[in-house]
Amino acid sequence: MTHLLVNNTKEGITLKTTKATLHDVTSTFSRTSGFHIIATDNKHDVSSISVSNMNASNNADGVTINAGTGYNNYISISNCIVADNTADGIVTTSTGNVTISECTIERNKARGMKLDMRTNGFIKIVKSLIRDNSEYALEGEVTAGIEMDSSTISDHRLVYYNWGWYTRAHTNLRITASNSKLTTVVIKNSIITNNTADGILLTHSYNNGGPVAITVDNNTFNIGNWAFEFDYQEYYLAPFYNNIIFVNNTMSNYTEYHRQKAVVKFRLTTYDNHNMISINQNRFANNTGYYGIRIEDVYGKAYVNISFNTFVSNSFSSSTIDIPYATKLDLHNNVFESLANPSCALQAPGFEISYSINATNNYWGSKNLSEIVNTICGFEKNMGHSYVSYIPYYEDKMLTQLTSPENFNKSIAHGTFGGELTRNTQLARSDFPMPILIQRSIVIRYVYSVSFLHLTAIFGLQRLS
Repeated sequence: MTHLLVNNTKEGITLKTTKATLHDVTSTFSRTSGFHIIATDNKHDVSSISVSNMNASNNADGVTINAGTGYNNYISISNCIVADNTADGIVTTSTGNVTISECTIERNKARGMKLDMRTNGFIKIVKSLIRDNSEYALEGEVTAGIEMDSSTISDHRLVYYNWGWYTRAHTNLRITASNSKLTTVVIKNSIITNNTADGILLTHSYNNGGPVAITVDNNTFNIGNWAFEFDYQEYYLAPFYNNIIFVNNTMSNYTEYHRQKAVVKFRLTTYDNHNMISINQNRFANNTGYYGIRIEDVYGKAYVNISFNTFVSNSFSSSTIDIPYATKLDLHNNVFESLANPSCALQAPGFEISYSINATNNYWGSKNLSEIVNTICGFEKNMGHSYVSYIPYYEDKMLTQLTSPENFNKSIAHGTFGGELTRNTQLARSDFPMPILIQRSIVIRYVYSVSFLHLTAIFGLQRLS
């Protein structure tokens, strides 16, 4: 079907078939959907629908897609305009594969896209613009997964209704995974900008078990309340291994206005699942709020690696990186520059004698040890927090000058005393004829001991443990 224009109808264009090609088609001012594509029947579980140069504007819903019950359903919509509809832009109820490419989806009075893909459904959005819709840019549920590549989501704002402010997220997707199949989420090479309400929220379904792989790579997040959140909650106790990669992204100019949110947050409330989270080579710049990155690993089942990130000119009232639970964390080769005072670069969880954070080889915004201790909000600053191992550290933001002061340096009478004992230690007056300044708290684990023999010590902190 080619070169067709339908205007001011009751049902727009309804297509019920398993194979079709549409080109240069327009449906406007329909009282239901501009296009209703039904790509299934009782005899076939294979469909192939291709639509190009489509205009679906000023209808109720712009485009409604219903596809079959298997994997072999392929629906492609390219070079489309879906705009100014009084309800949703694109509504897809599909168990197959849907591709939206080079489309503009804007100014729809409800959602830009509503996804109801609970059984085997996968959607791919490529080189498309989703902007200025009255509710969510994308909302719904996917099972097989979603991929967004080289697209832009922008200009979703707060709207005032009679009952008050209604906050909108530019993407709010629930992931429904089956026990036997992997759900994949890929967001790459895209721009998410000027969405002054909420950010991309991915939520794992409460009552569906299955592994998840998430990749967020090479995106620009700019201007809004927060950028990205993954909330994984699982009722099934099954040993799934979920892999989450957050890499090469830029987060800038976010300003929190409520709820003590983080610019980037991972919330994991599963007891039996094991999550691998890699947060690498990202840049956080000119953001304000409560947290930069927050990892809520309630049961300590995740392994988190945060490396080669740059944090510059941010103003977080609590911490740049917040770890409220005893999470297995490696934190290396990061640059913390121009921190707001008295914000923490790293906030460690509550004290546990068997737990510590490996945070060596970072630049903490200063080469002064006492300033670094004050920036790392762990045991040495407040003994209510867990210990952070941060020596050696870099003295410059280019990560070229690594320094490694010892906890107990017997060659210098006024050494940098304090920190974690990694061997049995004896401090005798014969070794230190001058008073010793204990600059930092001392943590002694079960297998080591420290002895003070005939020694006069001046404690630089209020308590020694």
